[in-house]
Amino acid sequence: MAAAEAVTRNAAEEPLALYEDAFISLTSSSLTIRKYYFPVGTSKVVQVADIERIWLGTDPELGLNFFKKKSWGIGLLVDTWWAFCALREANDDRCNFVIRARGDGFFRHGFSVERPNEALRALRQVAPDALQ
Repeated sequence: MAAAEAVTRNAAEEPLALYEDAFISLTSSSLTIRKYYFPVGTSKVVQVADIERIWLGTDPELGLNFFKKKSWGIGLLVDTWWAFCALREANDDRCNFVIRARGDGFFRHGFSVERPNEALRALRQVAPDALQ
């Protein structure tokens, strides 16, 4: 098989990103949260089918504020592990999301996005029942 054929075949097997920025990549089948694991900065991949709930950073149920967010790791929301974002404590909460995934037990996963409206549209497309 020629190298060009292999590249084309591999690219065809991977779903296209519905939303992608420096923090996440979302396809129809998975959410990749970049720079998730401390201190090495590797990604966490969550299957879309496993996403049970998505909270917007502005959701009163989360009650986010400077002290409940963390640039990386666990803040005062002790059930939420935040992927790396250097200025999260000071950013607009419209850029922050928290998800709960089936099989992850106690922990929720927090992350930021660069374009919140686009990210929200893509999340609604792949997991409409998880947004309340």
